[in-house]
Amino acid sequence: MKRRGCELDEIFAYNTFKTVKVRDRRLGLLHYTLILGIMGYIVATIIVKQLYLSTEEVTGGSVRTTILPPPNLTTPDYCRTNADKAPCVFLTAGQVMPQQEEAAMFITTRLTATNASALPESCVVPPGTPPGLTLDPACLPQFPKAGAALYYAAAVEDYTIMVEHTVRGYKTDISSRNGDLKGIMMDSTGTPIRAYAPSNISRDEQQAIARDVKGAPVVVRPANIAGDIFTVRDVLNAAGITSLDALSVSPSAYPGETLRHSGVVVIVMIEYANELLHPRVIRYNYHISTMTGAEAKQVSLIQVPGNGTAPILQQWSRHGIRIKFVQTGKVGEFELIAVLTSLVASLALFRLAVMLVEIIMLYFLPQRDTYRSYKYDITEDFSILRSTHEHTHPRHHHSVLSPPMRTASAPPLSAPSALAARSVLIPKPASVATGSISVSETSPPSSVFGAESCVGSAVGMVNGSAVGSRSRPSTLVNAATPAGSPLAKGVAVGDRVQPGP
Repeated sequence: MKRRGCELDEIFAYNTFKTVKVRDRRLGLLHYTLILGIMGYIVATIIVKQLYLSTEEVTGGSVRTTILPPPNLTTPDYCRTNADKAPCVFLTAGQVMPQQEEAAMFITTRLTATNASALPESCVVPPGTPPGLTLDPACLPQFPKAGAALYYAAAVEDYTIMVEHTVRGYKTDISSRNGDLKGIMMDSTGTPIRAYAPSNISRDEQQAIARDVKGAPVVVRPANIAGDIFTVRDVLNAAGITSLDALSVSPSAYPGETLRHSGVVVIVMIEYANELLHPRVIRYNYHISTMTGAEAKQVSLIQVPGNGTAPILQQWSRHGIRIKFVQTGKVGEFELIAVLTSLVASLALFRLAVMLVEIIMLYFLPQRDTYRSYKYDITEDFSILRSTHEHTHPRHHHSVLSPPMRTASAPPLSAPSALAARSVLIPKPASVATGSISVSETSPPSSVFGAESCVGSAVGMVNGSAVGSRSRPSTLVNAATPAGSPLAKGVAVGDRVQPGP
């Protein structure tokens, strides 16, 4: 039973790592400095990038826009100085933005009105056919360019736009509208232009927003206003367009054609995110830019009163500003598993600190040879041990020799002495049977699992000599050793013994 219990201890033995403590303040200070720096970086990254949140992409939002003309319309200068010598017309809200679109709007800057030509005599329109529709291809209306009239929309830059948008999550129950949130309008370079705040905001919060936007104006929405209000000029300036009278860079633009004539496309990215210090609060930013070289055009048919009783079919070809709203960003809620995942992923950075200190210690410091001798242990040449053992004991050539075990009585050795003491133990022939003996610090044959045997592992006294003495070469006791030999007294088979003086 004792032998079986001993084998179980060998099979289920626990292996651990050895730690070498290098008492050098230079290495210690460098290591702790790197550790503190990495810890600060990890904490700052988790807070700034909000890695403690379980986030998801924004889905299922909506954007609604309306437009109104300014209260006092005046005739701008470009109505008299444009190269086309075209007059300006004052358009209503429904005329300047002919139709409602989801997450987009079209604002007219130039209008070309063309009357349909008279139908040929061969064309017969059945009674009740709506104007502009026909059952005969010969009756299709024609709009000759010769009779087209060109107009510009007056003071279109001063029209005001109101934007209402909502945001919601898919996995979470997050749902908000911009009337209850804080938002910032930014230009194409990321500079804040204006901030928006709900009507119930406190003065301290309003001052905090003013600091965030670096002195840009903060607009507090009235309680009866559901969205954000800004002018067309604000959008153009944020996109980097200082004037619609600048030359167009569209590939299809003719020489001298302006943006007011050709049209322009503006992209408004609405980016949502959790507030940094208040993760349960959602905020948004408007990022405004332009699509360089893109034109915007829209064509529609309307009926206008004619000189007679029949109305005249008229084609309105509009060029203008197309504003496209794109909702993006991530929103989320606090989740413990997200924090743990971020921390575990960051632990690899601590290994970089260890590797850097190890490289400096082993390759750059003047004492690198001494550090290397303490860090690395070089074993005996096992090929010599195997060849010697097979030559001396051919019947037991399958025995596995374990490395020597250091005894508790052996004094600590300095680095040069430790290297010199790592000599190969050459077993002596089993016929040596004179003198006192002591069990050396080697292990008996290992089990099939590579574990050390319990036999001969204890430290004791044999024939007056200390077990574990390293003073003399050792001899392996095996089954061929004579039973009456002094080598065999009190020593088990497989123990390595050493002759006395």
